Amino acid sequence: LLCQKNFSDVVILSSYKINSVLREYFGVDIKVDRVGRMLANIAKKNQLKRLKTNIPKYSLKISRLSKLKF
Repeated sequence: LLCQKNFSDVVILSSYKINSVLREYFGVDIKVDRVGRMLANIAKKNQLKRLKTNIPKYSLKISRLSKLKF
């Protein structure tokens, strides 16, 4: 869903962004730290580039979306 509404070829993933999409579109309320742990595991499996910010954020190219491992 984040990638569908994105105009660039790269999407920035963060636990807060994913949590707000889950809450707004699906009505699912999950703790942000759990979303962050799941995101970190997915990023590690797929070797996503971590951005140098205080809040962990990962860069995902739209072309690699179909090849993601969960």
